[in-house]
Amino acid sequence: MKISKLICAVIAAVTLFGVAPRAVAAPYMLGVFADPKAPSMLIGEVTTGDLLYAVGDDTAYNPVGLVKVMTLLLAAEAVERGAVVTRESKVSVTLTALNATPSGGTNTGLVLGETLRFYDLLVLGFVGGGADACNVIAERVAGDIGAFVELMNTRAVELGCVSTLFENPHGEAADMQYTTAHDLFRITAEASRHSLFREVAGAVTATIPATAHNAQRVYTTHNYMINPSTVRHYYKYAVAGRSSQSSIHGYSTVEYAVRDGMGLVTVILGAKAVPAEDGGTDMLSISEARRMFEWAYGQFAWREVLTETIASGAANVRYGAGADTINLRPAETVRLLLPKATPDVDIMRFVRIYTEENGGRGLAAPIRAGTEVGEVRIMIGDREYARVKLVTDTSVTKDYAAELRDNISTAMRKPWMIALLIFILLLIVAYCAFAVSYNRRSRAKQIQEREKRRKLAEQRRRNESAAGAREFEENDDDGN
Repeated sequence: MKISKLICAVIAAVTLFGVAPRAVAAPYMLGVFADPKAPSMLIGEVTTGDLLYAVGDDTAYNPVGLVKVMTLLLAAEAVERGAVVTRESKVSVTLTALNATPSGGTNTGLVLGETLRFYDLLVLGFVGGGADACNVIAERVAGDIGAFVELMNTRAVELGCVSTLFENPHGEAADMQYTTAHDLFRITAEASRHSLFREVAGAVTATIPATAHNAQRVYTTHNYMINPSTVRHYYKYAVAGRSSQSSIHGYSTVEYAVRDGMGLVTVILGAKAVPAEDGGTDMLSISEARRMFEWAYGQFAWREVLTETIASGAANVRYGAGADTINLRPAETVRLLLPKATPDVDIMRFVRIYTEENGGRGLAAPIRAGTEVGEVRIMIGDREYARVKLVTDTSVTKDYAAELRDNISTAMRKPWMIALLIFILLLIVAYCAFAVSYNRRSRAKQIQEREKRRKLAEQRRRNESAAGAREFEENDDDGN
């Protein structure tokens, strides 16, 4: 515990000298909220993390009682895991938990050895605001308070918090702790996803059954935004939240509201309380939170920009049997939280087909329905809002004859094939030239042979004629 306090002191000192880690402001502010009346204000959507408006969201403040949002988040997560504790687990109050409760702070009168349901402790800690109950919760979840504080800070980092330091589970007597509106938004947005958090943080009244040490106790929330009886600050769409009042650190609140399917969290830090027109007191942390909710729900709405069942384009297909194109659809439906005034023409869709990149020839059959073939990006201006896989809407069978023709045609255009054809052509020309020359020589030789045979035959005829003449003369001489 001493080591934890030493670490807290070092980091707090760094903060005071202005070199503490600075929370990264929201990269996209979608709207302009008029006349903010608190130094640190923020409103954002819980599922996307988009900030609709923020001012002073990176300024460090002491969260005081808002620390209990992280305590309840960790308790809800522990109950969901079920390994250490359940909501019905019986928990006994320890001396270390009571000794760690600040004197003069808020407590619920827990007594050493008193046994309660874990759920009742959550109500005492969050609705009743009891530091003593928060300490008992911390011990049950993490084994001891120091380990729980380390768990709080570790979980904050996991949620993306960059300027948050917790010192204890309840936020009282902790001058060195700090956080920012943006970090509290991250924590509350995560907490809003847990039903146990919404149940406890959304309770207007709660009854704690009598124990062996205490009579039945009834508590009413100090979060006026969820209490219908506090007309000035009540907001009917508020689901859960936590408020904190401090003469040193001002009025602060975190609130979660849901309307028209849109979950928003608003964070107000360091606000003031001012006189109201009716003579009452206007806590600006609550009234500004309500005004921000009303502004956001009036300015923004979900818009479906991609629908899973509707084609988002088409692509050419090679070798398709009876089809040379195929429809493509997004693998999931995409909704964007946009200003209601955003024109549809400003929402740009950029389609990318993997097989068409780097000189690729595109898709080739066979293709099965649901095959991932590309992606579509949704952009407004220079911001990319979503990137979704594109899949084929139908199946296409293969035309093998078309593939053969295409392969032949493609091959005939390749340099090596052209060179081969030229080589073959030259061989044919050379062969033809050789054949012509050979035929000419053969014909000449045949002519020579025929002429030679003719001459020999003629010579034989002459010889035979001469021999016959001589024989005739000889016979004639014998007759005479």
